Amino acid sequence: MQRPLDLPDIAWYDEPNAADQVSDRSGGDSADERILSSWVRDGYAVVENVVAHDAIDAMLADLDDVFTTATPRPGLEFCDLEFGSDGHRVTIDHGQLLERPVAERHAARDRSNWRVHAFVEQSAAADAVRRHPELKRIASMILGFPTDASYSINFHNGSRQDLHQDTCVFHLGVPNLIVGAWIACEDIVEGAGPLVYYPGSHRASMFSEFDDYPNTNLRTAPDAATASRYTASIVADAENYEEHKFLARKGDVLFWHGMLTHGGAAITEEGLTRKSLVLHFVPRGADAAQQVTLPTRW
Repeated sequence: MQRPLDLPDIAWYDEPNAADQVSDRSGGDSADERILSSWVRDGYAVVENVVAHDAIDAMLADLDDVFTTATPRPGLEFCDLEFGSDGHRVTIDHGQLLERPVAERHAARDRSNWRVHAFVEQSAAADAVRRHPELKRIASMILGFPTDASYSINFHNGSRQDLHQDTCVFHLGVPNLIVGAWIACEDIVEGAGPLVYYPGSHRASMFSEFDDYPNTNLRTAPDAATASRYTASIVADAENYEEHKFLARKGDVLFWHGMLTHGGAAITEEGLTRKSLVLHFVPRGADAAQQVTLPTRW
């Protein structure tokens, strides 16, 4: 696949001399130097108190409102809502959700490990968080290119998500030219199923069966068995690193490398929420999804 001429063959932070570039790229700012040093060494950086609480609260109020309003929002879709106690999950649009009684909607909201993609397109308050200048500045500094958040996911509860690497979910013309940002929308506690991640794991090699990347990845895996082999490989590799849990304060942000292994811990105290917003920053021209020739699984 061809890449735009102004993009590199390799992200600067994956180059052998990446550590030597940190000082120049941070512009002599000690805080930025710590961010970039952590990124290169460990595959992530934590920045505290980035997003103001009132901005987060406005976004959460909009998200709560979609469960009570009588007006459907076209294009809004909820993934993995559970309306019964049997664990069956469904993906439904907002209009279908509003056909159910309010009490049933709230029960599903509180019971499920649901998520909403692209709520930033439905909510001015959510879009204001997405466009937060410090989020953009840090992501752009890490990538080495001006960038905006291209993708967003809102979570209410812990995701319980399998360990994975974002590079293997996205189709990137330049491997790893992506920054994930996990924004804590409340104080995150142990029992709520916090984000888990493995410092240093970003230096692992691409899964061997994704040998035609960016065509081949989790989205284009030919069957569930391939995806299972990928997960087993990632879980086995994670044993080589120390597990960290992001027990963040509201407004804190974890930025992570595309190959950093991460996922959602088990929820050990039912009823605890883990409200968060996940953003992904990809420089213009680096997203190769439209060039993929294989069929996608989702």
